[in-house]
Amino acid sequence: MAESAEWGSGTRIGESLHTFVRLYGGRLLRKDTVVLIASDGLDTGDGSRLEEAMKTISTKAACVIWLNPLLDVPGYEPIARGMRTALPYIDVFASARDLGSYRTLAKTIRLWR
Repeated sequence: MAESAEWGSGTRIGESLHTFVRLYGGRLLRKDTVVLIASDGLDTGDGSRLEEAMKTISTKAACVIWLNPLLDVPGYEPIARGMRTALPYIDVFASARDLGSYRTLAKTIRLWR
């Protein structure tokens, strides 16, 4: 069974990030760039695209923050292929389910200054 069929959804986040890197990475990804990705990581595309894009982004940017709306769901573990692929390249893996999640993230980011 495909991972996305299990959840009833899924996107091609790897393809999207690959396109971002190709079109804008040279101009926007620098050592002072913080990249914020909001996704559940349920990628239905080619996993190699996601890995290639995440590797490039994490190498060129100062920080990669991944907001996952499923992170606070009881029993959730980031075992979907897309999430497993992205995790090694993520600096901050945080919840994104409500306003409190964003407040916590803002406090975390503020501590870096």
